Amino acid sequence: MTTMTINNEKNGIELKFDKKPISGTLDVLKQNGFRWHSQKKLWYAKITPERQELAHQILNLENYADKIRVEEQPEKQKKQPINQLGVQIGDVFYYSWGYEQTNINYYQVVDLRGKTQIILREISHEGRSIGFCSQMVKPIRDSFITEETIRKTVKGTKEHPYCSMEYGLLYKTDWETEHNETSYY
Repeated sequence: MTTMTINNEKNGIELKFDKKPISGTLDVLKQNGFRWHSQKKLWYAKITPERQELAHQILNLENYADKIRVEEQPEKQKKQPINQLGVQIGDVFYYSWGYEQTNINYYQVVDLRGKTQIILREISHEGRSIGFCSQMVKPIRDSFITEETIRKTVKGTKEHPYCSMEYGLLYKTDWETEHNETSYY
């Protein structure tokens, strides 16, 4: 959904898009004095009646386009690719490792290669304390820690797919499962 905000402090108007704008929208913004703010990820300009009217028109047009996309989605939606062990893009694997303490790392599947190869990126996690130097943790979807990817071969069964890592195994899990294996000093 596209949103418009009036920034009274800066005497400006701000447009934020959650999806790529429809064709021509960015050209219209540039032609009318809007600039891109790379940190806030939005378009902004000094407010004038003309720019405010233009922003309302863009807002209505973009939100209408979003509605059309949602209505058309079931017809156009392609089946999500799945490898031979049932792993698909967006799945999460966890890696438990450590000697004197137990650490958990999470990896999200970002691509599939062939029947058994997957491409992973490490993601962050959130935790809640359950006692002295121990936590329950679970992954945070799309919260990538690094741009680095790793390629792994999935083994096991559809019910229990896993991958080998340097000091252990990566196991497929779900987004809501908390893992109690974490401990630290």
